[in-house]
Amino acid sequence: MAFSASPLKTMLFALLLLSTSTIAQNMSNTSNMTSSSDGCDNENNHDIPKNASGTVQTDNLYISVTLGDYRNETSRLGTFKAWRYGYLSAPKNSTAQACVYIFDAIPDAKEGDQLDGCSGVLSTQCIDYLERSWQLSNTTGSAEEELSCPSFNTQSSDFKDACGSSNLNGYISKAINTANTTCALSLPPNNMNWGLPSDYETYPVAGALVSPYDSRADEFKYYEIYAKQPVPFVIADVNMGKAQTRVVCVAPDKAMNGSHEVMDTKSTGAQMEMKNAGWITMLMALLVAALLV
Repeated sequence: MAFSASPLKTMLFALLLLSTSTIAQNMSNTSNMTSSSDGCDNENNHDIPKNASGTVQTDNLYISVTLGDYRNETSRLGTFKAWRYGYLSAPKNSTAQACVYIFDAIPDAKEGDQLDGCSGVLSTQCIDYLERSWQLSNTTGSAEEELSCPSFNTQSSDFKDACGSSNLNGYISKAINTANTTCALSLPPNNMNWGLPSDYETYPVAGALVSPYDSRADEFKYYEIYAKQPVPFVIADVNMGKAQTRVVCVAPDKAMNGSHEVMDTKSTGAQMEMKNAGWITMLMALLVAALLV
């Protein structure tokens, strides 16, 4: 599953938003698509659905990811388009500049138990490589200047040697200047409980449609799968002349009130398919046995 949005998918999602019967699972996304003078419509993504989220703390920064969908029973498109979106939260007095890289979610994995969430998701070799190689300069601009995030070659032999076994694929990135609060959110979107300190602000990073997805209003197969998949983040930042790179992994596995609860299980992806198939096989066997009695 590529963590990117094609023009066709974006158009389909826009059509869903225009449908009068389109709602989110928890009825929390009721704002209209309007323009604003601050130019932050896309950044604040008011109409992106949010039904579940997860948060990981790394030093004084918090990284969060959301998952949400609009479920429209009358849609002729046959599926409900879902969004995954990433956020960075920092203290209000922060002057840090950060390049946040969001990778494709890792299938058939579960968020790790360690503080960074990456144990069992990314290899130690891969994490060490990212922290060592994806560094910004200590002299990267001033707090008033816009940061330009460097691109990294995920096809290089060094990257593949270090991270090839971790299924770490394409990424999207965004520069965040925490000294510029024009597009910052004073609270997490939809008042989600991320456990942030009271003096923190949240900066939307980037997101994309995920597919394939569920096609019935009472179906949550893919929602469950994507909610359990950890999303790797690389945060390369410079603060007060000191550069640092952190790697975290977080899954949007905590549902909002009114949204479908995410099953507490390690089965994801193909493992979940096999589990469901096993139940069907067992039920068929019981049925045959009953007919033979």
